[in-house]
Amino acid sequence: MDTIPDDTLELILLHLDSQVSLLRAASTCKRWRRVVAGDAFLHRFGSLHKLPTVAGTYNSSFLRVRPRFVEPSPRNTDVDSVHFSLDFLPDNGITLTRWRINDSHRTLLLLEREHCNKGIRDFIVCEPLTRRHQIIPPPAMASPSYIRGQTFLLGGGSDGMSNFRVLCLVHAGGSSHAFVFCTGASCWRAVNISNHERRYEFIGFASGSIYWHGGDRTVLATDQATAQFSSFLLPHVEGWYPFDAISMLKITVAVGSDGQTRIVLGAGTATLKVLVQAAGGEWALEKSIQLTAAMLDPPLLERRWYFVHGVRGVQSTGTVHIRIHTAGGRRKFSIDLETMEVERLPDMDGAYPTKLPWPPSLHAGNYHA
Repeated sequence: MDTIPDDTLELILLHLDSQVSLLRAASTCKRWRRVVAGDAFLHRFGSLHKLPTVAGTYNSSFLRVRPRFVEPSPRNTDVDSVHFSLDFLPDNGITLTRWRINDSHRTLLLLEREHCNKGIRDFIVCEPLTRRHQIIPPPAMASPSYIRGQTFLLGGGSDGMSNFRVLCLVHAGGSSHAFVFCTGASCWRAVNISNHERRYEFIGFASGSIYWHGGDRTVLATDQATAQFSSFLLPHVEGWYPFDAISMLKITVAVGSDGQTRIVLGAGTATLKVLVQAAGGEWALEKSIQLTAAMLDPPLLERRWYFVHGVRGVQSTGTVHIRIHTAGGRRKFSIDLETMEVERLPDMDGAYPTKLPWPPSLHAGNYHA
């Protein structure tokens, strides 16, 4: 192999099947590492392959054990799960500690940590591959019950611990308040919310924004790049009653094949109403989808169902997820808004993906053949 010219070696390495294979090749010898580490080569490899690669997922619930890396990506069966362990995270010697992942973004995880015997809750942002972490106290006005399930990593920055932001939405006295924590900051920064005098509930990610529902026809959007909030009113939609407890569970967001956000409502027992934003900024009905016996078994159509709001990076473009409760347990389905195809999914909550860093750090010894 030493007789192969560098340009020929580059062509060979460019056609490796995955990021993991490339990292393994880089560990072969100093010459291969030098070729792989070049900026031009990394740019070409990234253009040819869909990157960054999902290494696997973390399953999370509020338990007294750290979440575990339990499901390697089928494409990367040679990823060593030991490098994704969270055993480096501190518990401060407190045995009654509960952990939960609230969000993941690229190589980072956002965890919530509760010290049960002290009634203290805080957050940890960490990068498992580099075993780096930062502990973040909650906003000063947030009691433990307010912050659960309302914290997210904001996109728009670079990968890694050097540049991250955390968004926390706090509910207090019937109002919602937003705070952002940035890398290196010692405190949270308050962010203005329009129409803040209501409780907003998360309804999904779409097109670079986080969406929330205000309990009526009001929807709140958070631009992840700027951390700015905006709100809008949905039109009256036949069959969807925003003040009804069941209808409040039947609103979610999706990304269309054109890249635009869709608001999807469950109207009645078996109809989906898809809304799209018109050129003038108002939201209007794009189409209705009737759930039929050909899509779901008739007994399932007769039961109550609700949307499952997708974890970032998991839900496919143009799909929504629904969950149906049956006598035999829960069932989860994916519905394609274009083709109307229905797929049965594993009924798991909190499967958070983590990605391998790109460009890779070729000086770290985290990858082994």
